[in-house]
Amino acid sequence: MPTWLMYGLISSVFWGTYAVISKVVTSEKYLKVQSANASLLMLAGIMIVFFLFFLFKAKELSSLMKVSGFVILAIMIA
Repeated sequence: MPTWLMYGLISSVFWGTYAVISKVVTSEKYLKVQSANASLLMLAGIMIVFFLFFLFKAKELSSLMKVSGFVILAIMIA
């Protein structure tokens, strides 16, 4: 299977998962979170995962930069 096809299928599955989670979170029947707040929370989750991924994967970053990245991440979470 070509790589581009695999990436396309994975992205469509994630897009659909996002739609389902968004519908459940904002639905009156379930969690009743306002759509603006739900989008903000999902953005924060994406940012945290993105930040952690690059802190662990970046080999050219110095130790000081990695520690400062974890400090910034801890401030964002708190």
